[in-house]
Amino acid sequence: AGYFQLAWTAPAGDDLTYRVYRHTQTFGTTAEATLVASGLTATARDDQPPSAGEWFYGVTALDIAGQESALSNVIAITADPPPPEDVTDLIVSAATDTSLTVTWSASANTSGLLAGYRVFKNGGLLEEIGPGQTTYTFSSLTKASATTIRVSTFDSNNKQSIGTTIVGWTLMDNPTGLVAIGKTNRIEVSWQPVPAAQQPALLHYAIYRESAPFVSVAGLSPI
Repeated sequence: AGYFQLAWTAPAGDDLTYRVYRHTQTFGTTAEATLVASGLTATARDDQPPSAGEWFYGVTALDIAGQESALSNVIAITADPPPPEDVTDLIVSAATDTSLTVTWSASANTSGLLAGYRVFKNGGLLEEIGPGQTTYTFSSLTKASATTIRVSTFDSNNKQSIGTTIVGWTLMDNPTGLVAIGKTNRIEVSWQPVPAAQQPALLHYAIYRESAPFVSVAGLSPI
């Protein structure tokens, strides 16, 4: 998050502390402004700057008797809003052997300045898309490979968020040459392994068994 740092020249006197006041326009008395910090000795840091726009700050000194001085000169500072909030719920919603589709929940866009999203692949900017889009498909990928995906927000001032990152994997080829041989009290199953280039991504094989022919394993459990 951003912040404002203020500093001033201390007047002569011992045991002085300082108060900082803030307002949306220039002001001549402390009664017109909001007290944002007190008990200070030399500098002030406003860790919760207001929203975008021009803001005005002034300082007073307090002595050990609690008597407050007249207001210092008033300065103007332009608040620079942070980039729009990052997207949430970034996931791989669909995968093939050469593509990955990701979806996400839109930025909260508290500032109202969201201009769009930047989509990164393995660290490199791939494309800028509009603020209404919450899905993206990466194509022409390598089978059984990992892709690092990042989605960042950017605003109308071209300020970019850190981004949300995930890793997605494309699918590998199915095993081929499946053969089942019935033997006494058992069935022996064999197959051709996936290509050697894809085997670094292979965790294990899963075997499914049903009493009727099937073309999908959706909803089934491996044995």
